[in-house]
Amino acid sequence: MRRCGVSTTFFVFPGNSDLPTFRAVRDLTQDKLHRYLRSLGVDARPTVHVALQGWDDHHAAPFSLDLPFVWPEDQYAWFTIDGVLGGTDADTKPVRLEVADDEFGVWELPFKVETFDAPAVLETARASGRCWSFRRSAGQPSAIVLLYGLLASATAELTHGVVYSEDGAWDAERFPAWPWDFDGWYLRPEGALREELRAWGEVHAEGLRRAFRRT
Repeated sequence: MRRCGVSTTFFVFPGNSDLPTFRAVRDLTQDKLHRYLRSLGVDARPTVHVALQGWDDHHAAPFSLDLPFVWPEDQYAWFTIDGVLGGTDADTKPVRLEVADDEFGVWELPFKVETFDAPAVLETARASGRCWSFRRSAGQPSAIVLLYGLLASATAELTHGVVYSEDGAWDAERFPAWPWDFDGWYLRPEGALREELRAWGEVHAEGLRRAFRRT
């Protein structure tokens, strides 16, 4: 399907400046993964792994799960699942309510209080906050398609923030989204607003059943 052949991204805009640890993000993401699999009738409990790598050489960088969930601009976080090929990369950037023309590398908050009532998220951006991005590159297996969305949801939940996407990762009408809402419809066929995404969700649900079915 067309959507499976393109890269898509989820952004997380936090609602406070308190940073979770890598361990907290990893553990909550893993818990969400297990809950999703249970909802499919799958009893597997795969492990989620994370490492820091350099953008230039993709080599591992010094890292601890107990570090705050931020990293230098020349590095990215790489998340994988035991027994699954591929992974998803995470990046972090400064974010403002308004971005001047010369503020290279700074992202503008893509929604306003008039369109989405999230005062804490706006105040965090106003105070020179930070956003995260989670990217699924083309051709990734169903488990990674699920993983990058759950990483966004976990990070939003831990920072009291919201998930956002505008590149076709899921129904654009649903964003920005609170993490508890996101978990109820992301990659769930019954939660899709369009037939294309409903069919796409069914393909990946079956892909997850096959990938984690125990023999």
